[in-house]
Amino acid sequence: MSAARHPNDPDGPSAAPPHHRRTRAEPLVASYRPLPPQRDDAPRRRGRLRAYRPLVYLAPVLLTLTFLTVVDFARTPQDSRASTAGEQIANEGPTPAMSNPDGPTVQADGAPTNPARTAVSAELPGGGPFPTQGAGTFHVVPGTSEQIGQGRLSTYTVEVENDIVFTDGDTAFGTVVQATLSHPKSWTATGSTALRRIDTGTPELRVTLASQATARRLCGFDIPYDTSCFLRAKPGHVVLNAARWERGAQSFQGDIGQYRRYVVNHEVGHYFNNPHQPCAGAGALAPLMMQQTLTTANDELSTLVSDIQNDIAVPRDGKVCKPNEWVFPNR
Repeated sequence: MSAARHPNDPDGPSAAPPHHRRTRAEPLVASYRPLPPQRDDAPRRRGRLRAYRPLVYLAPVLLTLTFLTVVDFARTPQDSRASTAGEQIANEGPTPAMSNPDGPTVQADGAPTNPARTAVSAELPGGGPFPTQGAGTFHVVPGTSEQIGQGRLSTYTVEVENDIVFTDGDTAFGTVVQATLSHPKSWTATGSTALRRIDTGTPELRVTLASQATARRLCGFDIPYDTSCFLRAKPGHVVLNAARWERGAQSFQGDIGQYRRYVVNHEVGHYFNNPHQPCAGAGALAPLMMQQTLTTANDELSTLVSDIQNDIAVPRDGKVCKPNEWVFPNR
């Protein structure tokens, strides 16, 4: 006679003796809830695994690539990422303010020095307002000239920073620059140099008027005096500080026209590879390449620039020169 199936017996009827079956039963004090009958769905599971197998293999690769990308970005200097952005902007159009990413090689009127080194003659004179901030980009001022001088020809443009307003305006600025560089006492008088102003195409030299903030950024402001500079880029870039263009320098005793001619000729002189010079004789006209924006006295200039710039050694000899704006003042 077969044994009756207990309603909670998962195994169903069995021919095993009752004592054997009791040895497999759960203790009576335990709550026994048997699992539902199991279906053999192994083939289906294997199918799902085969479907997701490529993702299982690919996931570690994707995680590794993501990690390496994040690490590489973190290790990339911010300046390098900014430089790349600048190159992209430059490719989209002209960005003159970014033309010299390495900074000036010649700081024409502002060799860096200790701020504690001061000279009254280097202070910006009082006067009217001047543009302190601009857009950081420049536009070409319309105007051209015939070739002036004989020898190697250099073309130049006259440019003004966008979003600045100054006393005379763009046209007057262009007129002063062109008249200065075309003068027979300027650089074309060497007999080996020729200049021609253009307003289209790519020049060899750009002569620009910049706001105070932009000039400080491009030329440096390691000493507490506003200066102008030449940036040895391609094309060469003369940066004229609008603060000085409006106010001049103490050395020129209020003659703003003389100072403007000086600063144009001086900075363009660096384009022609001319270094700075000290005062050569007491009471004589200062060499054009003396840093007359700061002073015309050797002792003061030595205080400001000694052990700072390497193109000249300024002697402490008490010599004081008179201001001069021309390459060849006696012609």
